[in-house]
Amino acid sequence: MKVSKASREFATRAFRMCQDNGVLNEEKLSNAITFLGKNKPTDYIGVLTALKKLVRLDLDKRTVTVQSAKALSAEETTKLQESITKKHGENLIFNYSTSPELIGGIRVKVGSQIYDGSVLAKINRLANSI
Repeated sequence: MKVSKASREFATRAFRMCQDNGVLNEEKLSNAITFLGKNKPTDYIGVLTALKKLVRLDLDKRTVTVQSAKALSAEETTKLQESITKKHGENLIFNYSTSPELIGGIRVKVGSQIYDGSVLAKINRLANSI
């Protein structure tokens, strides 16, 4: 669905109003959606579509996916979370998984950024340079 510029701008203003110090407040978001549903401004479907996209992008930006060749210890997990939080801010959502195909090391994805310190990545870089 094509969303008009006016609807995107309205959604952006609404999204900013739903934030407290740059962090999305779910209660404010819920109230804004309820308000839009009751009052139905012009092209409210477009506004809701644009608002949904902004919320999804915010959630993606705050999601951290950690893949490791073996399960991380509690100490390693704590250090990793502190390091990532220091660099990318508070209110991050951490997801951990093991991927034996990495051979060793870890791969961390924060939003759209990927930090790959796995043995598999090093092997692939070496293969590509030859």
